[in-house]
Amino acid sequence: MDFDQYLTSLDGWSAYHGFKKMDIQPGLDVDRMFYKESSEASKMGVVDRFLYIKKVPDNINAEWARKFSSGLFEYSRQYKQTFGRFFRSMMIVNPVMAVDTISRELYDFIMSYCPKQFKAMEFPAILQLSTNDLYLYQKTPFWGALYYDGIRKSTSDYFSPKRWEQISQNQK
Repeated sequence: MDFDQYLTSLDGWSAYHGFKKMDIQPGLDVDRMFYKESSEASKMGVVDRFLYIKKVPDNINAEWARKFSSGLFEYSRQYKQTFGRFFRSMMIVNPVMAVDTISRELYDFIMSYCPKQFKAMEFPAILQLSTNDLYLYQKTPFWGALYYDGIRKSTSDYFSPKRWEQISQNQK
């Protein structure tokens, strides 16, 4: 699947999961942005969830990936504050970088990057377009024991073409 085909599928699956496709503000360097507000008991109330995807060169390094992810987290935090709900709800941000082939450095980054935030989660992933594999943090930090499994599952549900296939098969 090439990136344009992926974006078309992502648009459909994001709508399926209840996300709204957002207009991309000038200066925000992403290919797509989606937003959803929901109530989730496991996350103790209202959850604001932001999804981002960007096609990036295969040779980006871990520092670039960290800045990309943390920059989108900060953008989402500012966006959420405009609604005056920063302290009343949880925020989950999924910045996803799409590459043709994942480098070892990028793989090591995504398997070790787990920033701790207050009432928020920055949970990046990397989609390898050549195989449709989605790479994301696999460990569960002590402070995330209540919800990390769910975050991994939902991130796969939202971004993984392989997971979309499974969901489609289960609906038949």
